Amino acid sequence: MKRIKTVVLFIIVCGIFLHAENKRPFTIGDYFKTQDISDIRISPDGEKVAFVKREIIADKSEKDFVDSQRLGVTGVSYGGCMTTWIVGHTDRFAAAVAERFVADNYSSFGVDDTAYWYEKDFGLPYDEKNFSQYRKTSPILYIKNCTTPILIMQCIEDHRCPLPQALQFYMGLKKLKKTETQLILYPREPHGIREIPHQSDRLRRIVSWFDNYLKK
Repeated sequence: MKRIKTVVLFIIVCGIFLHAENKRPFTIGDYFKTQDISDIRISPDGEKVAFVKREIIADKSEKDFVDSQRLGVTGVSYGGCMTTWIVGHTDRFAAAVAERFVADNYSSFGVDDTAYWYEKDFGLPYDEKNFSQYRKTSPILYIKNCTTPILIMQCIEDHRCPLPQALQFYMGLKKLKKTETQLILYPREPHGIREIPHQSDRLRRIVSWFDNYLKK
């Protein structure tokens, strides 16, 4: 098990590590030069995270170009949950992209298709003890700490991470007014993006968002 403060040094995209090299824009090629962080689990008390880290950067010398002042974080599905969690616990990253995530475990229970996972980890949310676990492990509880510019992308027909979860997080960021945020919605799409124009648009927006904040 690793402490949260250790995990936030990494970047998750189900999970992927992004970096910007000096003196050039962020590109799609950078998006695929990653460190893989997977099998992420938060302990029931919300205090620890376990994960598996695997290097997949082809050219090791490229790691020498990482600028610690210009890091980005992104994630999809559980990686999206961890991305929204991370930006509520550190301002280390210059920009973030969160896709198809659950922001509030309690309000998601019984609405998404993974209630049995929550029940296995925390029990049923109908008593005070279990409710506190649902809340402590929900990214939205820490949204007031978020100062990282964050792009939110959500599929409208997603039943794994329902639309209201992204709307709650987006609304919170807009109300708090501590950072820049955008919300992009893809019609007809379930948890995975299937339509080619949407796939293309998604990659273009991710690259543009990171290029805007990481090249400075």
